[in-house]
Amino acid sequence: MLILLALAAALQPAPAPAAPTPKLSDLPNVAVTYYDVTGETVRQIQESMQDNAPRDLATGQIVSSRASWTVSTGAEWQKTGDQCKITNAKVVFQPSAVMPHLVPNWKTPAAVVTQWNGFEAKLEAKQAAQLLQAYDHMDDVRQAILASSCANWQAAANSAVDKVRAQLAAH
Repeated sequence: MLILLALAAALQPAPAPAAPTPKLSDLPNVAVTYYDVTGETVRQIQESMQDNAPRDLATGQIVSSRASWTVSTGAEWQKTGDQCKITNAKVVFQPSAVMPHLVPNWKTPAAVVTQWNGFEAKLEAKQAAQLLQAYDHMDDVRQAILASSCANWQAAANSAVDKVRAQLAAH
């Protein structure tokens, strides 16, 4: 019976490896701004966050962290007589995030610091995932520029960026 149980356990499919937790450092040129949080207890840290945390740009409500991005675009073209053709498109993704930073204090118990570190890692993963989703769509913007004309490449780029923002907002 023990052998059958061991064999059954051995034949079970191995669990899929966990996806790596996204980090802000996974993004190129990310600008991270930190705001200081102080306290020796979870309650004190929460109060400090209420006093120092950023506000959501759309609602004005306090948020623990936030991420945003902008895109700069450009096009190169070649003109021959009346004909103009886009030959290259430039898309520069500029991600940024605002994150909390717990100011070190020797009086803060190790258990509180451990709890904080877990909380901070979850915040970072959330913001990094949002930014990585946007970054993954930047080739859509580039392709929209390349498919456009010399006269409307900027409108095509803006439309593609708006589409990416709408898609991400829907998730």
